[in-house]
Amino acid sequence: MNKLISILQVENNLTITRLKQLYHVLSKKTHPDLTKGTDAVFLKLHKEYEEALEILGRDKYRENTRLDHEPSKIKNPRKTVLQFLYVYAIKFYGSDAESVLLKLIRASEIYSPAVHNLLQSYYKVFFKTFHDWHRTASIYYTHNIFIASIKQLFYYYSLNIPLHKRLLFVYFDDLKRRSARLNSRQQKVLLDAAEWLKREVDKDKIKIF
Repeated sequence: MNKLISILQVENNLTITRLKQLYHVLSKKTHPDLTKGTDAVFLKLHKEYEEALEILGRDKYRENTRLDHEPSKIKNPRKTVLQFLYVYAIKFYGSDAESVLLKLIRASEIYSPAVHNLLQSYYKVFFKTFHDWHRTASIYYTHNIFIASIKQLFYYYSLNIPLHKRLLFVYFDDLKRRSARLNSRQQKVLLDAAEWLKREVDKDKIKIF
């Protein structure tokens, strides 16, 4: 039995948010640079954490990806995907951001296999490791540019002001420059996401507000 899952069961709080908090606390107590602990103990904790994420992730995916309609019955897949994308960008720092992202991934199944795979990779590389990367400035601020570019896309859609389109491409250029500081997986995910948004810019505008 996974020890972290066991602790969460005792607390009656089987959530990914609580798991990340628990891991953050325990990693400080076992990290060799912060304590007299060994690498083996710290690595074992990290392995348990990854396993617990997978366990809770499967359950959370089933729980939080319920849509009003199954993807195959969505009348306008692109509109649904982009609406979820906008809500995710707005709620990224909120407690329900993960639920919105999972619904976005689910809805993207029928819109585009490439976008669906991209969003799955984004979830694994960024969201599931949020507590590992959000304290690193180069990653944190580069990712913030990505979130800002999503918002800018919808400002352009809704207001149809050319300035917002120009700003969007300024963000893309900045994202490309800053992402060079990230590891190869993080860089690929963000640049692939930027390319997806570029393809959406001149399609039919989805007005959110």
